[in-house]
Amino acid sequence: MLLARPQIILIFLFASYAAGQIKISDGTEINFGTIYNTSRLISKSVILKNTGKSTLVIKGVRTSCGCTVAKISDSLLARGRHTIIHVTFNPEGYLGKVSKFIHVFTTDPLNPTITIRLTGTIATVLQSSPPYISFRGSSFGAPDTVRLLLTNVTSAPVRILKAVSEYGDIKITLGKDKLGKGESTTLILRRQLQRGSKMSGYIRVMTTSKLQPVLQIRVFHGFGAG
Repeated sequence: MLLARPQIILIFLFASYAAGQIKISDGTEINFGTIYNTSRLISKSVILKNTGKSTLVIKGVRTSCGCTVAKISDSLLARGRHTIIHVTFNPEGYLGKVSKFIHVFTTDPLNPTITIRLTGTIATVLQSSPPYISFRGSSFGAPDTVRLLLTNVTSAPVRILKAVSEYGDIKITLGKDKLGKGESTTLILRRQLQRGSKMSGYIRVMTTSKLQPVLQIRVFHGFGAG
């Protein structure tokens, strides 16, 4: 016997009412505000609750990029129970406004997929140009020099205390250390790549700024071992 359309709709609505239903306690928009210290991961927690009449299954959680990781505490929720999605975002390499997404897949017939948006602003006290350091020595033992321009993009003066390297074979020379608003200085980095040397890592610039006491700059070496 064929069912009339109104009957089909009623059956669907009843099944939906009887099924597990998902609710996000604080909504689908999460804003972490403005941060300066890009050497630390940003962590947020999202609470999911089953407001339906039967068990809700979280079938999976997926993020929009590798810089964002989401882990769920419990994927099987009885009626009235909740679980937590632990979200971490790595802001390294970002500057300005960012927007990332977490997709949650469930057995809720009304909301099988829910998207959570993570937004915020990554700010800096010293802007690096270029934003990372790339050595391109042609052979082992060959000297290579890279110049980096650091500009104070805030209205307050800042002093650079020192710049340190993870590499024992990188020598750093700093120009002037006191920078007013809009002023720049140069870092000169010299390296002679040796066999067994690290090919990537960080330079850390220590400052007097309370907003960003440490500026972390990524270092790469484009030379392939040969």
